Formats: sequence, C-alpha cells, structure tokens
Amino acid sequence: MSPAFADDGDVLASQNFTNIAYKDPIPATTKGNLLDIYLPERAKGEKLPLVIFSNGSAWTADSGKGGANTWAAALGSAGYAVAGVSIRSSSQVQAPGQIQDVHDAIRYLRAHADEYGFDPNRFAFAGFSSGAWAAAIAGTTGGSDNPLFWGTNPATEGVSDKVQAVVTYALPANFRTMDSQWGGDATWGVDENGLAVPPSGVGITGLQHNPTNSPESSLVGCKGGSMPAGLQDPDCVWADPASPVQNVSADDPPFLLMHGGSDNLLPFLQSQQMFDALAAACVDATFQWVAGQGHTGSYPASVQNVTRRVQQVDPSTCKKQPVRQYFGTADAPITDELPNFGYVQAFLDRVLAPTPPTAPSTQELLVNVPDAPPGEFGWTIDGDNGLVDLGTAEDHDGDYFDATGKINPIAVSDSRRSLAPWSISASVSDFKDGDKQFSGAYLGWTPQVLEAGAGAKASGSVSPGYDDHGAGLSVSRGLGWADQNHPKGTAKLGADLELKIPGSVDKGAYRATLTITALSS
Repeated sequence: MSPAFADDGDVLASQNFTNIAYKDPIPATTKGNLLDIYLPERAKGEKLPLVIFSNGSAWTADSGKGGANTWAAALGSAGYAVAGVSIRSSSQVQAPGQIQDVHDAIRYLRAHADEYGFDPNRFAFAGFSSGAWAAAIAGTTGGSDNPLFWGTNPATEGVSDKVQAVVTYALPANFRTMDSQWGGDATWGVDENGLAVPPSGVGITGLQHNPTNSPESSLVGCKGGSMPAGLQDPDCVWADPASPVQNVSADDPPFLLMHGGSDNLLPFLQSQQMFDALAAACVDATFQWVAGQGHTGSYPASVQNVTRRVQQVDPSTCKKQPVRQYFGTADAPITDELPNFGYVQAFLDRVLAPTPPTAPSTQELLVNVPDAPPGEFGWTIDGDNGLVDLGTAEDHDGDYFDATGKINPIAVSDSRRSLAPWSISASVSDFKDGDKQFSGAYLGWTPQVLEAGAGAKASGSVSPGYDDHGAGLSVSRGLGWADQNHPKGTAKLGADLELKIPGSVDKGAYRATLTITALSS
C-alpha cells in the first residue's frame, strides 16, 4: 500500500510513518525488521536526500530505530528525510544476519524511493556505537560480491544497497584490536608535516571485548566453551569479516567519524584505525577526536571549551591534511567545527550535493529530399537540441543525392587517476518521414580531433554504404579513442558527415538519430 500524503497545493506537509516492515520477522517475535520514516515539509515532486539512522545497544536490542526522531528534528528544516532502522539483536541472530538486515533496509528504502520522495542517489547512513557499526558496514560492504553480505528479502533483490555517505559516533571498527588499544600513552603528537601522530593507547582501561561474553563475541557467535578465546579464537571466523575496517576499499563513500577521548566502552583508537584505513584507500574521510567525552552519540554545548583534533583526507591527492587542533578554554571558547548537527549537516551538504544533469547522448538529424531534378537536400541545426544542418543536397544526374556536414563537436574530459583507455563511438538509425524511410547505412563520416588533449586519437573513416554496399554508420563506428596511461585533459572530437542516397528516394523531410556511446574500463 502506498503512503498517503497531506497535500496543501504545491506543498506536502511533514509526516511520519512508523513500524514499517522492511522484511519478514525472523524470529517471529523480533522487531529488528522495522523502520520509521520522517518526511519534512517539502515541495510536491521534490526528491529529498535520506539519512538512515540506527542507534546503539551493543547488539543486545532490536530497537535501533529509536532516536531517529531527534535527527529528523535537527535535519528536517534543511531538507533531509530521515529513516530510523532497527536490526536484529545478537540473541535473535548472529553474523552475518545483522549485516543482511542493514542491506535489506537500504534496499527497501531505495525500492520505495518514489513513493516517499527520496532521491535514490543521495542516501547516507548514520549511527551511534553498534548503530555506527551498522552505518560503517553499509558503507564498506554495499555492492559486495560476497553473497553472505547480501540482503535476504526477495522482494528487493537486485536493488542497490549502496549508500553515498556515512556518519559514525563511537565506532567499533576492528573487533580483534579493541582490547590491545586500552591503556598505553594517550599523548598525541604532530609530525614535521603537520600531520597528527596518534597515541599508542587511549590511556584508560575499559570494557574487555575478547571474552566469550562480550557484545562482539555474541554478535559473531564466538561464545561458550567451544571457543574459549572468544574473538581471538582461530575458529571465530566472523570476527574479521564483521569488522568494518576489514572491508574498506577505494570505492567506499565519504565518512565522517567522531569519537570521545574518554570513551571507556570503545577505545577511540577504533575510529582512528578506521580513518587510517580509509585514508590508505584514498576515501574521502574526516575524523574528529573530542577530549573528555565518553561513550556518546551527541556532544553537549560545553564541548566548545575542550580540546578537539580534526583529521581529514584530501581525496584529490589521497593524502592526509595537516591536523586542525582546537584548544578550547572557558575564557576563549572555540566554536569552529563543533561536533553537532550543524557540523554533520555541513558534511552531508557537501558529499550529497545533487549531481549536475548530464549532457544529451544523442544528436537529431534532419534531411529534406527534393524532387529530382533539380531538388534540394538540407539540414538544419538547433543549438539547444543538437539538430544538425547539412545544407542543400546535390543531385547527380538523377543517380544519387549527396550532402555533407559536420556533427556537433563532442567534448571529452578525463582527469582520473587510473588513466584507463576510453573510446567514443556512434551509430545512426534509419532516416524516416512517416512511412517513408531509407537506411542509415548511406551515412558515412571522417572523424577528427578538433582540440587535442586527453590522449585523443581520431578513429578511421567510414564510407557511405552507397559506395561499397557496406553498413556505413548503421552499425556502431568509432569516433575517437585513447590508450591506457594517456595524459589527463580535455579534447573535442568532430566528424565530417557524408550522406549519399539513391536517386529513387522519395521526396520528404527525413529524420534520424545519431546515438553517441562512451566506453571506458
């Protein structure tokens, strides 16, 4: 059943939808298959970015959607929809069950994006503690080729489970390194390049995670007498695959990580370890460490008066930036980059900005075939719609008509680091005027590089099929290409068109479509 919206002309009122089942409940008593949706006031037809939120419980509860209303209240006025998502507890299922819940929830929300007015290309996942784990799992395993990570709801099979941004508070990132990070020297440093030098430990002793009764051991099923070493047991096969840091790859979305320096449940070096892994993979990532703060998913206003360190990766260079340090005091409060909803919104605004519309991938062709002789054969061009004008056709003793012209130039830009090879090709449909038509094979071309760059090279000429009884441009033909490791830059490709058709073609205004295809590995 589709949701019903309160309609006030061109504006839709804010609405909430609760306890929506995104998959069947297994076991039947679980509430870890439910989600809530919070929609702000919005223009009719507007597509909103969506922030998915899951709260923390050390995987002991199936109520993770609780707290999403706070996010909705903070971000709704900025035009964000919010969905609170619950996943099953570790007493109801063990890994990879919760991982599958995460992906099923994302797929459900994307499958119903049109109904609720979400932009399916602008999904973020945020969370605190075990909810932060869910968010990081969403970011690092979306689109995975491991079927054990896939969702289990057949109704949304094939729907993308990727998100475009991740926000975490107090992230459990690497299960097997948690206990080794307690204690040690918690002194931060800065190297000669201004980069943060993390401490060897967090300086305090907190919750032990290796034992068989820990939240993480329960999540991955490494508990009881069969695995006395808990997370460190060699038979604890899900300890690594269920750790987000083990799944980091270069195609992960941007991450914003925040962690309190006095967290005694999860050492802040967990978030540091995640940041370092993301940086090594050249992922857009930001990590803010906040002194004195414990295990929390929100920071009080007084945090402006405490020391904070912000580390960031520049994805254009794949390098960490110099650390930004704020030494706040009661006498001189520091308000820059406060880890509050405004800070989160600024991150989301940056990484979820709408993608500009792409240029058309086709050009329309128009030809007028005259009576023979003398007759006219012309093309027209419309700079706004890509219509090409070939001028007036020329009759050749009643045997054939020909006309020449140029396609609208095609600009190619390539600034990728991989410098992978690319190619541009095109094919033309049959020319039609009502029930009259002639084959696109009568069109040929001579490609050219109009402006050099990006390693562009022109493809070979293609003769009109009238001359050689060939296929002309009725099949895909190359316009231009570049080799592997070509220079970065931009180029413009063009082509001289030659149309040669039999004199028997009836008079008419014929149209065809030239379809441009770009390929790159």
